[in-house]
Amino acid sequence: MGEALSDGIENAEDFLCGALYHMEEDGQRIPVPSDANSIEKESADIITLISVDTEDYRRWHESKVVKKTLTIPSWLNEKATGG
Repeated sequence: MGEALSDGIENAEDFLCGALYHMEEDGQRIPVPSDANSIEKESADIITLISVDTEDYRRWHESKVVKKTLTIPSWLNEKATGG
């Protein structure tokens, strides 16, 4: 939940994307979205579509630092280090 409807939608997107990401990682079958007309709700309730991109989520959460050792010319090292 949040203070505004937009906060609640953002939280739902975050949760759904994380849940689907973990289901994909575990090899689970992704369920078919519910038909909005089949969802029971109270008169004050709001039903909205939530869209997520698990590939974007994957890139964001799996961006780890990789250490590489390389050889460069000494002049380039001096230029890079200011010496």
